[in-house]
Amino acid sequence: MPGVPSKHSVAYNVLLAISPVYGVVAYWIYEENTNAQVFASFIQNALLPRLPANIEHTILWDNLSCHLTGNVAIDLLENKAHKVVARPTYSHDFAP
Repeated sequence: MPGVPSKHSVAYNVLLAISPVYGVVAYWIYEENTNAQVFASFIQNALLPRLPANIEHTILWDNLSCHLTGNVAIDLLENKAHKVVARPTYSHDFAP
């Protein structure tokens, strides 16, 4: 029956890189959970090949644990002369 949720639904996750200049740079839609290995694979296989060459980019991301687990993703970006900026943890002082 259309429109009726099943007990065996599939959950999808999305990794997305957006640029104020270029728009959507890279994205992945996948079924598994996001972890540091999946995130590093996204950086290496989806984002880095699509970043315009010979331009140093600043990559801003939030404090999701897979972004901060190990330095694999950060090392991949910094080895290509990109800068990584992690947003600080949430504070009620900055968002009352």
